[in-house]
Amino acid sequence: MDDISEELRQFIAHAPRVREPHLAFLRRAAGDLAPHESILDVGSGMAPYRELFSHARYVTCDWEHSIYAPSTPPDIRGSADRIPVEDASFDAILCTQVLEHVPEPWAVLEEFHRVIRPGGRVWITAPLVWYLHEQPYDYYRYTSHGLRHLLERAGFSAIEILPLTDAFTTVAQLVGELGHLMGEVQDGFEEQRGLVAAMMQHVAGLIGSLSGFDTQWILPADYCAVATRALGDA
Repeated sequence: MDDISEELRQFIAHAPRVREPHLAFLRRAAGDLAPHESILDVGSGMAPYRELFSHARYVTCDWEHSIYAPSTPPDIRGSADRIPVEDASFDAILCTQVLEHVPEPWAVLEEFHRVIRPGGRVWITAPLVWYLHEQPYDYYRYTSHGLRHLLERAGFSAIEILPLTDAFTTVAQLVGELGHLMGEVQDGFEEQRGLVAAMMQHVAGLIGSLSGFDTQWILPADYCAVATRALGDA
């Protein structure tokens, strides 16, 4: 973690159980990208991982209903299923925690296939287990099989899909979030809710400490996927 900015370090520290695996995955994506190659970050939001791609041409894309207002506006404004660029415009596409927010993910992946050059790769993360967020634009959760089906349908090959967290880490993350999830209301039980939230953080730590016992990894918070547009694709 010593080679990243303080800003990115704080972003990871806000939810380390789930964001540290994302960081490792995105380091791999950055390492796969040669200097001066291009990558399009679709649904970029605040673009927290921008610095990992400083050696490449990093281009951001977000839609008009985004809840994020980064100091540097997106390079491209457009829906993920209708990106206003020409065919084969980018060497790679990055799409992290976005597919749950699109009503027609198959159309989005088909658009990625159009936008990426033959031989280029898409780098995707998507949740299997998470609470409702960015409502009302929260539509899906994904299994590894669902992601593979959608990527194959869009024409991608050499598909690799991996879980990003074990079951204990996933449950620990959710338990630790209970203080936030139960909400706040002025009903005379505010102090008790504070105690419950603190207790759940402690319980989350105990659950997370058991992560080494998971041998199956079939309850991840998120999956990551890498897929390639075949060289022969027209």
